[in-house]
Amino acid sequence: LDADNKDFPAYQRSENALTEYFRIMHIAQYRTTVSAKELVDFSLEDLEELAVQKASLLFKYCTATPAYFSNKFIEELESFGYWTGVARQYRSDVRDFLEVSTDNYKKGVRMEDYFTHQPNLILVLTGKSDKLSDEERKWFYDNWSNTVSEKDKAIVTSKVVELITKTNAIKKGRNELEKINDKLQSYIKNLPNEEVKQNMSKWALTSCLMDIK
Repeated sequence: LDADNKDFPAYQRSENALTEYFRIMHIAQYRTTVSAKELVDFSLEDLEELAVQKASLLFKYCTATPAYFSNKFIEELESFGYWTGVARQYRSDVRDFLEVSTDNYKKGVRMEDYFTHQPNLILVLTGKSDKLSDEERKWFYDNWSNTVSEKDKAIVTSKVVELITKTNAIKKGRNELEKINDKLQSYIKNLPNEEVKQNMSKWALTSCLMDIK
């Protein structure tokens, strides 16, 4: 696209957004693979930052590019994409520990993040809960940060599920998604087209697990 074309600034802005996503995403993937030693210190703020790096910038690019070319509702659509990316990461984390009748991907609890030392919303909320005793917290992080043998995985899984239940981590995770849904709905309400608003509202509800009781 020629630099004197009227759409060049929008094209450049969208291209920069996509380039930034790929750059940051590679950093996030590296961060995920080396995070086992840092899990005990991993906070909700750290998890949000990781979600932004892994997903938000891509969703922001997808939702904001039309706004760049129309030069309208840029802030609303950038913010919508940003928080949709966070929601999609959190949604995946919560679903790992939900029984979802329409989910053909997995049956029962999915413990992959725990056994591969990956950050996960439900696991972070469990580990940070003041409902855990010091002994329970130490056990939880020791097994999350180190390799669990195949013969011990069933016992460890049962104990982790017990601690998740004790700390109400799934309910807290859904509360985090409800907060994000409120943000998304606030950006949508400023848009002028009712059909677009309805479709984006449905997307927001799905992204935030509001469609699953």
